[in-house]
Amino acid sequence: MARILNNKRAAAMYLDDDVDVTNLGLETEAEKQMKTILEKQLKTHISIKEQFSQHRSFVSPSTYKSLTELVHGTCSMEKFQEVEKEQELHQELQRCGLSEQEITDYLHFKLGKPTVSHRLVNPSVVQEKISKIEEKILVHDKELLLPQSFKMLRN
Repeated sequence: MARILNNKRAAAMYLDDDVDVTNLGLETEAEKQMKTILEKQLKTHISIKEQFSQHRSFVSPSTYKSLTELVHGTCSMEKFQEVEKEQELHQELQRCGLSEQEITDYLHFKLGKPTVSHRLVNPSVVQEKISKIEEKILVHDKELLLPQSFKMLRN
C-alpha cells in the first residue's frame, strides 16, 4: 500500500506499484445506495401495486424474562419446565406480531387455564377470536417460508 504524503519528493520514494489507480474514479457501494435512495425519493409517479410491493413489515424483538423471576420460591422440576414451555410459546407468539391480549387469550385457551374474566363469554366468540389468532400465526409462518426478493436493487 502506498503512503499518502503531501511532500512530492517523499511521495515518490514511498509509492508502491501495487496501488490500482485505474479504479479510483468508480462508484462505491455507499454511493450506489445513496443514488437508489435518492431516485426513490424523487420518483413521484408510482402505482399502488409498486407501493405495496415495497412494503416491509417488521416485528419488534421479544423481551427476555429470566425464568427465575417467574418462579417464586421452590418448585418442582415439572413446574419449572411448564413455566419454561409457556415462556417459549409466549415469545414465539410475540414474534408472530400478536398483541399481549391476544397472546394471553391464546395461552389460556391452548393450555386450558381458566380465564380471569368477571363476565360470561359466549364460547362461539372465544372460538372466533382463537381462529383469528391462529390465522395470524399461519400468515406469519407462510411469510417466513417465502423467499426474500430484492426487486428494487440495481447494480
